[in-house]
Amino acid sequence: MPLKNSKNKRIFCVWVNGKGPAKISQVLKKKGESVEILGVFIGQGDEKRNLNVEVQHAADNTKSRVIVRGILSDKANIDFRGNVKIDKGARGSDAHLEAKAILLSEQARGRLEPYLEIDENDVRATHATYAGPLDENEIFYVRSRGLSQSEAQKLLVEGFLKIVVKNLSPKEQRLVNLQLARLR
Repeated sequence: MPLKNSKNKRIFCVWVNGKGPAKISQVLKKKGESVEILGVFIGQGDEKRNLNVEVQHAADNTKSRVIVRGILSDKANIDFRGNVKIDKGARGSDAHLEAKAILLSEQARGRLEPYLEIDENDVRATHATYAGPLDENEIFYVRSRGLSQSEAQKLLVEGFLKIVVKNLSPKEQRLVNLQLARLR
C-alpha cells in the first residue's frame, strides 16, 4: 500500500490457513526511499509455513522496517528468514528487522533467522528475534488481576500481535481475530 510520497511504501501481510512458502522482496533504489513491512502469521494443527522477506538498500538514506509477529499452536511450524542487504555506497541507510513468535504448545516450532548483510560502514542496522512460550511471570501478573488462565493468555497474545494488527484493514483484523478464536 503506497503512502502519499511514492518513495515510501507500507506492506501488510497476513498468513493464516495455509502451508507452503511465501516471499516478499523489495529493492530500495532511490535516495530517501523507504519500506515498512508488517506481517502476522497464525499456525495451528500441522501447518508448516516458510516465509521469506528480503530488503535490499541500493541507494543513500534509504530506510526499511520489517516487523513480523506470529502465534503457533498444536504442531504448527514456521520457518522465517529475513534478509536485509545494505549495498556498498548506500550511506545513511537505516534498517530494522524483527521476527517474533509465541509458541502455545510444546510441539509448535518456530525457526526465525534474521540476516543483515552490510557492505557499507555509515549505516544503522538492527535485528531482534524471539520464539518461545508466553512469559509465566506475565501470565501470573494478569491472573492476579482476576482473569482466568485462558483469559490471561488471550490478553497477552492480543497485546503481542497489536503492533502489527492495529495497522491492518478492518477485514484483515477480523480474519486475524477469527483465527485467534480458533486456537482456543
